[in-house]
Amino acid sequence: MKSGLSEVGESFGDILAEAKADLAESKSKPSGKAKA
Repeated sequence: MKSGLSEVGESFGDILAEAKADLAESKSKPSGKAKA
């Protein structure tokens, strides 16, 4: 149970980090559609 939970937490952290990076990118770029 614990290993599964940590796995989900890890993937969630990855998604969160990716979303943060995307947010920062769209903020720095006026177009916001540089990456499909």
